[in-house]
Amino acid sequence: MQYKISYEPFYFYESFIIIQSIINDQSIKDHLEAITKKYGAIVRDELEPLFLDAISLEDYIKENLCFNFPGYENNGAEIAKFLFKLRERLEEAPAAVFMRCEQLLNHCELDNKRLAVLAYVMEDRFFSENWDVNPPILDDDKAFFDILDAGLTDSAEKFDIIKLCHNFDLYRDYVSKLIEQTIILYKEKLPVFSEAITACMNYIETQLNEDSTRFFKKKLRLTINDELIYTLCPSVYFVNSCMLTGVRWNLHIIFGVYFFDKSNLLANRVDSETESIQDFLKCIADSSKLSIIQMLKNEPMYGSQLAEKLNLTTATISHHMSTMLKLQLVYAEKKNNKVYFNLDRERLKEMSEKVQKLLIYD
Repeated sequence: MQYKISYEPFYFYESFIIIQSIINDQSIKDHLEAITKKYGAIVRDELEPLFLDAISLEDYIKENLCFNFPGYENNGAEIAKFLFKLRERLEEAPAAVFMRCEQLLNHCELDNKRLAVLAYVMEDRFFSENWDVNPPILDDDKAFFDILDAGLTDSAEKFDIIKLCHNFDLYRDYVSKLIEQTIILYKEKLPVFSEAITACMNYIETQLNEDSTRFFKKKLRLTINDELIYTLCPSVYFVNSCMLTGVRWNLHIIFGVYFFDKSNLLANRVDSETESIQDFLKCIADSSKLSIIQMLKNEPMYGSQLAEKLNLTTATISHHMSTMLKLQLVYAEKKNNKVYFNLDRERLKEMSEKVQKLLIYD
């Protein structure tokens, strides 16, 4: 593995994700809530300050981003929705095709919209190892539709892809201008993060100089055995994340500037691992709580439902649920004026693995 360090964010990718989040009514606030839910309200007061600047950045871009900008006064918002709305099957919005296009152009000097569209549809499976020396030329409409038909069965999705290909140049121009606008807004807020960026990347550089293999394996849980070049860069938007993104010619490892602060914070939580395991074992040793867990495996249920099926009072159910909520084995969700309890399967699996590690493994 080879790497280079950049003290500047991966502006294009982050701007793309911010636009996608806005269009899909997502927010970095959701990430904060997810972490709080996983680790408990006890860490919220410590975590929230790490997110405030990023939330401010997101709000600033959301307030100032214009979708109907010059040249697209009448249809910009409609185009943005089509290009950045997430589809059920694909992890990325259709606008991701233009990232693929840029990657092909920069690496292979190949500007082929059909190829870029297929690379998007096939979720990178269409990329081939031998493209470095022998990139394909896909100028034939029949070849394009043959591959498209083989890869897609949903007619609505196929129509969207054909529409994307047919309006490729128009859409590419729109996405380019929209991202340029987002990058300008992003950079206007960047001075707020300069100290955090410098501290984060200085720390990474120091760790890499000491032992790069250990850093990637122990700190990031990454073991990369290849000769590709990875760009390591900071992010002020992905506060709580460390992520690998890109294809083989354009690989980035993105570090949220507070990623390591958050890791240290969560490692030093007030409730120790041993104490949480003890509380978990006490919980599942209680026959009523264990019955609740088994019932919630099938479907979410509200308090009076559980009380009726288990022949318990609602007060007793409330007591049990309070304990299980504290342990994060369940979470509450309000629907139609009723509070439903959902089993947190990931948390249950996590605690089960901790018990195994404590009792069985060294």
